[in-house]
Amino acid sequence: MSDIINPYIAGNPVTGSEMFFGREDVFEFVRQTLIGQHHDNIIVLYGQRRTGKTSVLYQMHSHLDPRYLCIFIDLHGFELESLRGFLWELANHIRRVLRRDYQINLPSLNRADFMIDPLTSFEDEFLGYLWSAIDSRHVLLMLDEVVRLQEQVRAGKLGREIFEYMRHLMQHYEQLNFLFSLGSGLEEMQEDYAFLFNIALYKKLSFLDLNAATALITQPVKDYYAFEHAAVEQIMRVTSCHPYFIQLLCHCLFNRWRQQRVSPITAQDVDDVLDETVERGLAVLKHIWEESTAGEKAIMVGIAEIAEELDRPVEMNMIIQTWATYDVTLPQGEIAKATRNLIARDVIGGQGRYIFTVDLQRLWVRKYRRLEWAKEEIAETVQDWVPAVARSKPPSLWERWRVPLQILGIGLILLVTFKLLIPSSTGVPSVVGVPTGGIQTTADNKIAQQIYKETLKRKPTFAFLRNEQDSSFWARGGISTGTCNFTNSAYHVYVNVTKSSHNLTYCFPKGYTFDNFVFQVQMTTLRGNGGGIIFRANTTEAKWYFFAIQSGRSYVLYAYRGLGSSGYNVTTLHGDFNPTISSKMNELTVIAKNQTIYLLVNRQYLWKQVDNTYSSGNIGFLVADSQNLTDIAFTSVEVWQI
Repeated sequence: MSDIINPYIAGNPVTGSEMFFGREDVFEFVRQTLIGQHHDNIIVLYGQRRTGKTSVLYQMHSHLDPRYLCIFIDLHGFELESLRGFLWELANHIRRVLRRDYQINLPSLNRADFMIDPLTSFEDEFLGYLWSAIDSRHVLLMLDEVVRLQEQVRAGKLGREIFEYMRHLMQHYEQLNFLFSLGSGLEEMQEDYAFLFNIALYKKLSFLDLNAATALITQPVKDYYAFEHAAVEQIMRVTSCHPYFIQLLCHCLFNRWRQQRVSPITAQDVDDVLDETVERGLAVLKHIWEESTAGEKAIMVGIAEIAEELDRPVEMNMIIQTWATYDVTLPQGEIAKATRNLIARDVIGGQGRYIFTVDLQRLWVRKYRRLEWAKEEIAETVQDWVPAVARSKPPSLWERWRVPLQILGIGLILLVTFKLLIPSSTGVPSVVGVPTGGIQTTADNKIAQQIYKETLKRKPTFAFLRNEQDSSFWARGGISTGTCNFTNSAYHVYVNVTKSSHNLTYCFPKGYTFDNFVFQVQMTTLRGNGGGIIFRANTTEAKWYFFAIQSGRSYVLYAYRGLGSSGYNVTTLHGDFNPTISSKMNELTVIAKNQTIYLLVNRQYLWKQVDNTYSSGNIGFLVADSQNLTDIAFTSVEVWQI
């Protein structure tokens, strides 16, 4: 049974009928609307990306009266270099489809004639052949993703006369009908090409109804396994019955079942493949983000940052307050416009209190677009939001003294902490050490960011722990009963201090050595408060650097110098508080080049350390906690050699 083919279609349009469910309302709309009293109507199907518009076009021929000859036209397959080229491609495509699907043969065409006089060749010659061949029947031209025409016009490869000419065809040839498919940005399309689309009737494609969604989930695999009712409900909740995301999630569930052969599928099974589903849907989820304005991104990040669980609506004032803690003021006008657009695009839903319509989008934003990162991405627009008067307003007495007082307070705290809690020579120090290693400069930040950005342009030299099979090449070390396991699409390091007096566990890939490199990993603290990454490690002798994230948004860089009779010998190289650090999820990056070590968290520069204790070694993860049960998950483990 290992060769059973996964029936779910994750990404491509559904061309056959066996995996197509629902949309009867759309077909009924086309049937009722297409036929006009004096002239057949122009129809536009529009909706969010991947809602099944192309699949509907593929099914249209079996839902209309036989007198309509359906011609599906994928404009991405056309060169669209000129009007004459477009008409030549269009005429030949219609000829091929009529011959293949309807056994109607039209005479061949002369390309040279189209290049010399395209309008006469198309209307007088080609359409003349067409009307003679089809008698009283109609040709329905179904143009998929007509935005391609807009793109070519904006690129200067097509003139705007192409829209005027298509309007001419719509108005003067009764047997030639048009059905357009449009993605998001409908309002913008109407403004640019009102003369083309203002005579059309519109039908929005949104999510599937409950019956169609249930059938799509259960019917393709009814001969293999069943679903608990709670599992079906969970799939509907996280996808909102979006057809693409149902297919994607069920595709992941089928792969899981193929390995485990457990039936029925439970709600926990659904939760277990959510991370994999987000990864596989990366292109679509990222596209929704990239086609959003800065204001829309701010709202999406605000909802994701606050709503840590499914079905938790977020009030707009909470989003505003969250951004305010990062010194960003969201203008009321921008908020209203962005909210309106996100609702129109089916990205969020609600009134006054909002949630993501597809919860997978929330999970993607939380993982890949944390608030700190998004602030940097929209920084230029944020500056435009600040009124000129506010930018030039003289600071108040508190504003003038706030930073000096904060620095003085932090200095006093660090001084008292250092005096009372000197790092132990065993285990892991639980406090932030006093900064050492020299004065940090703006140049250090620029150098680190330059190395980092240039590195990310290349593919990583090594990408670890992409699946459970990768984890078999990893080993565990440490004088504790902690464990290292790959589960739920992440590598978990677990320490239970109630079972062991020793509190340190580390995990590493077998047989690797790196000298100069960039090492990056996503770390999520599920329980406890102490963990991070090790590098230039000699695990046999317990010697390495340890970049640790601790409670209270603090970080520490340690040098482990071996294992003595009373425990680990540890030196604190540097430690500090930084607001960039999250209490739960952080992206840790180490740049190690000769004797220089740069530390980054969430793509923000923290510290440059010059130290020659170790020049090469392995990489890995380390968890150490003397007070709590600790579970830390590591994902997206990548190393670039530099």
